[in-house]
Formats: sequence, structure tokens, C-alpha cells
Amino acid sequence: MNSLPLEVLARLLLGRWSLGGAAFSGWLNAHHDEIATRFRRETETVWLEDRDGVVRAHFLVGWDSIAAGEPATGLEKQSLHAEAMRRVTLLRGLFPDRSGYGCQGYGHRILPTDYDDTTKAAIRPENLPPDWAVEVNATALALAKWDGRLSDWEVFVARSWSRRQAISELLLGLRKALEAHFRDRKKRLTVQARLNLSAWEALRDALNSKIALPKQAVDPWGFISEDRQEKAQQRDKSEKLLQQFALSPYRGLLREQGELMKGLVNFLNQAWPYLFLDYRSKENEAASRQVVTRYVADKGQHMVKPDLTLHNLSDFVSHFPAMQAEFRGLFATRFASGELAEQERRERKEADAAMLLWQAYLDQPQVYMADPLGQIARIWAMTMRDAGNRLDQGFCELAHDGIVGRRLRRPVEWNGAPALWLWLDSGNVEFLATGPTRIKALLSSAIGEMCRSARQRLALERQWQTVVVVPTFGGKRVGKWVWVIPLHRILYGGEGASPFSWLDAMQYPVADEMWMQTDVPAWDTPEFRLANDLFAAIGAVQVLIAQLGDWLPLAMQGDSDAGVLEAYADRHVVAWLGVIRSLIERLTEVSGRFHALPPDQQSDRPYLMVAVSNIVDNLAHWFPAAMVSGHTRLSVSDLEQRLSTWTEHGDKLLGVYAALLLDAQESAAT
Repeated sequence: MNSLPLEVLARLLLGRWSLGGAAFSGWLNAHHDEIATRFRRETETVWLEDRDGVVRAHFLVGWDSIAAGEPATGLEKQSLHAEAMRRVTLLRGLFPDRSGYGCQGYGHRILPTDYDDTTKAAIRPENLPPDWAVEVNATALALAKWDGRLSDWEVFVARSWSRRQAISELLLGLRKALEAHFRDRKKRLTVQARLNLSAWEALRDALNSKIALPKQAVDPWGFISEDRQEKAQQRDKSEKLLQQFALSPYRGLLREQGELMKGLVNFLNQAWPYLFLDYRSKENEAASRQVVTRYVADKGQHMVKPDLTLHNLSDFVSHFPAMQAEFRGLFATRFASGELAEQERRERKEADAAMLLWQAYLDQPQVYMADPLGQIARIWAMTMRDAGNRLDQGFCELAHDGIVGRRLRRPVEWNGAPALWLWLDSGNVEFLATGPTRIKALLSSAIGEMCRSARQRLALERQWQTVVVVPTFGGKRVGKWVWVIPLHRILYGGEGASPFSWLDAMQYPVADEMWMQTDVPAWDTPEFRLANDLFAAIGAVQVLIAQLGDWLPLAMQGDSDAGVLEAYADRHVVAWLGVIRSLIERLTEVSGRFHALPPDQQSDRPYLMVAVSNIVDNLAHWFPAAMVSGHTRLSVSDLEQRLSTWTEHGDKLLGVYAALLLDAQESAAT
């Protein structure tokens, strides 16, 4: 019971329980508390909820997972998911007679997100097969797939190339059919009559099966396969390293191909009913729509909204560059000079053209256009000019409130996607706190209200997926950070407040090379550096407060394990105290700077005097004397008291920062 590793014990208990027997069920019940206690202590589970046949682990996430205070990356999300599933899998083995298993993590939820990777609902037992069974099944599937794999990389590249050419041919056919449709004043044929529908169906069916990597990329024993789900916490290190070494060069290609094909397959599956609509007259359109809708229903399907087909096609088009780059990086040397570049140019051209024409077809299928692509491109350009003019008008309105704004020529991307960069300046320090609200109002009135159609929204999203705002104070930036607002929250946000709105006030760091592109000057004086250091320390404490606020309420739960809570606090107290100590040192430095000045110069620094006065008046609220002196342990009860105090008085820290900025500006001016 106590000598076996917890994972081994869980496998053993699950295996024994599957054999049945009332005696073993009685043994499980008799040792329930002992098993539960060990599970809680070894998995940092504060509360093991066991009711209505479902057992759930309410566990703590380590401080190192969220100390950075930034949204989780893909790898971090995978780690959180893995930690959650580890606990669920252990519960499945340790308590094998339950009807469901779940968990919830705490301490990492410092930002609102639409999905929490640590939340697992009541997963049914049959959906949690033993790990060894999953491994055996994966090995068996890989072995079964071996004989069907391609012989070498030449065949793999040739088949991938053939599929890319088939996609290009389909896009070319769709472009020509839609162009012919718009050039026909009388709309005498449906779009499907103008294209090769059998090629459409053949490609759709072909894309439902992936092109497996050749035998040279995997092993003949079934251990290494692109389809295996890797579980880092259970896989032997040598095996994990072997798999990563063998497959890591192709992971990017497989990922981008998957994203690319997903969008295209969805489009091919959902868009075909719209090809059969008859637009010779309103009566013909209505009649054909009824026939098509009935036909689709007889097949057990339904016509999706037209905007969804456009979204899938746009998603497909947006993934083309990344897939092309991955393919080129691996296989460029296998092609004749210029061959690969020509195919890439053709793919981008036909994909962009098909998307533009499909959007116009959904928007105004009855319209006559002599030059469809040219006219649509001009309409998109007009949309972008209109958006730019509206932004300029919005900047003029902000100027009445002392806020100066303009669009930046560079950079033009954020995280590899097209972005609109704005520069907004104010001499009022409050703008650094209220800016996101003003900016969202500007964007909503300038471009949100103009997007009445899918065409306008698509044009803007293709040009600007994200709005990046560089705020400055007195003409210069005060730190290396920006506000980032996804455009879709402006275009699709609606009238009500979004639960994600405060994400827009998050400060995202910007690399030096990107700052150089903005040409926005920076304040670089000792006073501004002191203010920035204080602001960074305040931000770290705010992250700590958010993390404590997420998990400390568990201490009030009647069934919580106080030992787990205290052990967690003991494990992280050094890191927490380091964050707090950094803020205390910055506050001490501010006070020291002021008191080091001669008395006659102190009176010339009124804002610095205000900052120091705020520190003196509130230091006892922020930190007890023992914490300031460095002698404190920070138990769970201490943390509960600190959280309440910080929540009540924390805003005064930002007042100190604001006063330092004003002092820094005056000092720079003199």
C-alpha cells in the first residue's frame, strides 16, 4: 500500500478490481481514507470531492507555471492538460468503482479564458482505459499501418506534391466557374454546371485520409509513429528522446498540413449546396433553394450558414504560407530550380482569388461584373481606405481630450499575423490606465460600425487580425510593452461587455528589434527607469495576488486538507517572498531617492513628495513590519490576511507609480 509508487498502485488496484469479488470491494472501502490521504499529499490535491458516484480532485498548480503573468503558450497548455489527466487517471485506478472522474486546477487562472485545460468533467470509466492498454493498442495500430506506408521519401514527396497540384486545380476551377457566373448577365447556368463536380468530390474524399510518413521516418516495431499520443510523464526518457529525434523535423509540416486540410475539407463538405442555387430570377432562386435544402436534409445533413463556409475557406487560405514554408524547408532540394516557387505562387494566387470570389458570390450572387477579380479587389481596397479614414476621424475626436494618435507604418505583424499598429500619446498619466477603454471605443465607432457585411469584416480581418497599441506619455514610451486587442472582439463583440475585455488592458512585452521598427522614442532617465522598475514589481505582486485569490478560497472548504495547503505554501514561499521583497526594495529605493535630496530640492519635487507620502501612509497596510524586515514565514492564514489587505489597498500602489511618472516627466523637462 505505501511502498509502491502511486501510479503502480493505481494500475494494480484497477487490475484487481476488474476481476470482481465482494471481498476486494470491502477491502477498498476499508482502505479508502488511507488511499485518499496518499493521493492528496502526492498530487497536491486540497479537496477530494467524492459524491454521487463521481470523484473529483481539486488540485494546486505550481507557482512556476503562472509566475510570468502571461497567457499560457501551447506547450504550457499541454502541460496543464497532462497534469489534469494524470490525476484523473490515478483516480480511475485508485477508486475503480466510481461512475465518473474529474478534476479542477487552482492557482493558474489569473486570466479569464474560454477553456481551462485543468477542468475535466465527470469522465466515464470506459473513456479512461488503462495506460498500458492504450500503449498496446497504439503499438498494434502502428504495426498494422506499417505495410501500407510508403517505401521512401521520394514517394511521400511525390504524393504530397500531387495532392497540392490537385488542390490548385480545384481552386483554379472554382475561380473560373465563379468568374463565368459573374460575367453572365442572365445567370443561365448554376456554378456547379460550370465546374468539375467529380473533381470536387474526389478531392474531398482523398483529403479525408492523411498521407502517412514513409517507413524511413518510423520504426517497424510500432514504437515510433506520428499518430501516437505522447504522454511525457509516463514515457521512458530514452524512448521519448528517440521519438523526438525521429519525428521532430516533420512535426511542423504535419501540424500545418493538418490545419490546412481541416479548413479545406470543411469548406468542401459544407459549401457544395450553394453551388446548385439558380439565380436566373428570385423565383428560380427560391425554388432551387427549397430543392437543395430538401436534398441535403434527405442525406441527413443541413445547409450551414454561408458565413461559415467563408470562414473555413479563409482559414484554409491563411494556413497556406506556413505549410509552404515547412514543406520548402524539408524538401526544397528535391525540386528543379523555380518549380517549387512557381507552385507556391500559383497556390497563393488561386486560393486568394477563390476566397474573394466566393465571398462576393455569397454576398451578391445576382450581380454582373465584367472584371470580377479586379472589381472585388477595388471594393476591398475601398473598404480599407474607408477604415483608415474613419480611424483618422476618430483620432481627431480624441485630440479634443488631449490624446494624439496615428497609425504606424511599421511593424505590420504581431506573432506572425497581420496587425494594425497604433500610436497614442497623452500628457495625462491616467491614460496609461484608462487607455484600452478609450481605444476600444475608438475602434468600435471607427471600424466596428462600418462592418455590416461579411465582405467588410473579412477584408479587415485579412488585413488586421490584431490591433497593437503603443501608448506613450508626453511623446515617449515609458516601457517596452503594448496593449493588444484582437480585431474579432471589435467586429463581433456586440453591445454587451465581454468577459474577456480586461485582457485588452494586459501589457505585452515587445522585443527590441520590433521597437526599432516603430521609431517611437523612449524615456531613458534614471527617474523613468525607477518608475518602470516599480511598475514591474507592482505587476509581479498583482500576479501573485491573482494566484492567491484563485486557490486560497479552497482553505475555507470544509473538507480541504490543511496539510496539503501548508506544504504548498512552504514549497513556494521563497518565490512569493522574492516577489514581495522586490516590491519592498523598489519602494525603499523611491523613499531613499527623496530623502537623499537636500531639503531645498525636496520642495522642488512635489510629485516625488506625493509618492513618498503615499508609501509612508500605506506601507503598514501593504506589508507588516516583519515582512519589511524580512522575518516572516507566510503561512496560509497569513496569506489570507495579506490577500484581503492587498485587495483593499493595492490601488494606492498605482498612485505611487503615477506620481513617479509625473516627477520623471518634470525632471526630464528641467
